[in-house]
Amino acid sequence: MPERVEKAIISGTLLRPIPGMSWLDSQALLTWPCRISIPSFRNMDWWIRLNMEYAAGITDEFHSCIKQDFQDVAGSEWVNLMSADQVFRLPVRLEKAAAPVPVIAGPRE
Repeated sequence: MPERVEKAIISGTLLRPIPGMSWLDSQALLTWPCRISIPSFRNMDWWIRLNMEYAAGITDEFHSCIKQDFQDVAGSEWVNLMSADQVFRLPVRLEKAAAPVPVIAGPRE
């Protein structure tokens, strides 16, 4: 698809499955935990800050933007995001892609 994509970055995805978490591959099984947990965390500033800092390394100056984005995401979108994150793997023969595709991983990934 080089006629459509000049460059791409793959970031923030799991490249290897998390042991014991294969149930997250199922959107049906993901739906109920998201319905129960996500709404209760939407207004918890301490939880949002904790995830910003430790999960993503984002500084507090972006708290209001991150919080708003978190509040705007629908439950079905969370299910899709979590499911896609669990099943993503680097494409086979990625090294032969015509466009550059940097894959970024942090020191704890």
